[in-house]
Amino acid sequence: MGTFDELAEKAYVSEKRTSDDFRNIAKKNAFAFWIFTITTIGIWFYFNGIWILLPIALMLYSAFQVVSSKKIATKIEQLEKIVASAQEEKANAEEERFKSVINSYGDVLKTSAPLPGKVADETKLPHKKRVIKEAIVWAFHHQQGERNKGQLKLAYAALARWQHGVGDKDQDLQASVGEGTLDVALLAGTGNKQAAEKKDWNTLVQIETETLKRELKDANIR
Repeated sequence: MGTFDELAEKAYVSEKRTSDDFRNIAKKNAFAFWIFTITTIGIWFYFNGIWILLPIALMLYSAFQVVSSKKIATKIEQLEKIVASAQEEKANAEEERFKSVINSYGDVLKTSAPLPGKVADETKLPHKKRVIKEAIVWAFHHQQGERNKGQLKLAYAALARWQHGVGDKDQDLQASVGEGTLDVALLAGTGNKQAAEKKDWNTLVQIETETLKRELKDANIR
């Protein structure tokens, strides 16, 4: 790796400087070069003494700065293109992944969503709820049109219709006997052991629906 490569990498990675920064430096030094050139000519013409060495040195230094700044700017520009290309590839891959999640969840909503008054097991979802949420939030910020955004909000809130521990068969949105539900029901605010020993799906769905709505607001989705 050459000197200019090392300087460019350090400036870009460590100092967060851009190619435009060094092109501006080159312009300033080019202006200084012409000022010192004119000064050198003036001193040579009128004085022609040892004083001419100072503007000559400054002129040469400015010329060197112009060349080096342009070379570093060119190297940084190459790094910027590499980074931009990598970011574009990452964004495209992320877009494809989120679209795939949205499409698979949309298919479930169309073909096998729990019937009205029913709740399904969350394992019937094509992806984890967390993944579906991320995809919907992404889609909301990349979709155009209020209709599409309204559908995304409904799809996000509909996740509450899939709950943990329902089982293979969809259950009614009413309390039904089940094991291992004490903590969930207590967290739902029942505070009643007898009620906690039953899965009050209606309450759990309502609670998660409100939670999902708050999550949308927190994500600046109105």
